[in-house]
Amino acid sequence: MFDSVVECAVKRKITGGAIAARISMILLDLAVAVLVTLAIVIESSLVAVVFVGLIISIALTIMVFRNSIVEYEYNYFDDKLRVDKIMHASNRRRLNTFNVGKMEILAPADSSRFGGGVNNREKYDFSTHDDTMRAYILVAIDEDNNICELKFSPNEQLLAAIKRMHSRNVFED
Repeated sequence: MFDSVVECAVKRKITGGAIAARISMILLDLAVAVLVTLAIVIESSLVAVVFVGLIISIALTIMVFRNSIVEYEYNYFDDKLRVDKIMHASNRRRLNTFNVGKMEILAPADSSRFGGGVNNREKYDFSTHDDTMRAYILVAIDEDNNICELKFSPNEQLLAAIKRMHSRNVFED
């Protein structure tokens, strides 16, 4: 019945919190490296403990850097929009599935069609946070049968596929 299969992968712009975490981890690594150097110079018995601390801080830094690189993949198939989160191009996790067949509206995030609106809906933000890509809001039912708002950054093919099936509910103003 539904012959539209569209995939769209977008990279999320790094957030301010992720930048702050990266900087703090680098500063922690430098502080622990200074402690290791001081322990070696003083010939303290704490060299092994401080060295283990350095290894742990480097491992945490690697984890922070890997987890701050995030991509979202939108899959539109069988009138459902599935959103996956891909971290560091290796770890994939399904975030949610939205029933596009029961959507109320799909419009740009800055559209006047959302003026006032309902505020008690659950809101998901799986957009790129990039000003060069236009963000859209989809008001639909999720996999738990709750009406929710999804903010995402689809490409033209994904919008065209949804509009082809549900032209009355898709707006581009």
